[in-house]
Amino acid sequence: MPIKMINGFNEDKLFILYAYLCRYEHKIKGINTLKELTSMYPNLHKLESLISSFSCNIVKRESMPAMGLLALPNILYMTNSKNSKVLSFLTHIRNSIAHGQIMKEKDYIHIIDYSENKNTKEKIYTARGKVEIPKIEAILDLVIENVEL
Repeated sequence: MPIKMINGFNEDKLFILYAYLCRYEHKIKGINTLKELTSMYPNLHKLESLISSFSCNIVKRESMPAMGLLALPNILYMTNSKNSKVLSFLTHIRNSIAHGQIMKEKDYIHIIDYSENKNTKEKIYTARGKVEIPKIEAILDLVIENVEL
């Protein structure tokens, strides 16, 4: 039976995305500070260095760069949704996965998160960028290995 692909991910990789979603929804979603996260899950202190392995930039919504700038590899722009770069990243990647906006293309994973203006239906981006696959996989694997359901 051929392996099905969705947004460039095969079934094995889709399972990893789903495993991350479950852990985020059940264990991480309600955490508000990095200190709280690392006191509950001490090994997740490694997330800071993993996220620092690429350019993860906090910007205001109105300062989100134009799409053309996002062609540069290993750059992610995101809003600060949780008062911590790590928690904001975990939230944006959760949203990108849950809303079907995450895509794999060659050596990169494209992360897109947005909200929608209720009146105009315009997309307001809250995270956009592309990061090398091993860097994102390392983050997802760390969460999956250290946060039990």
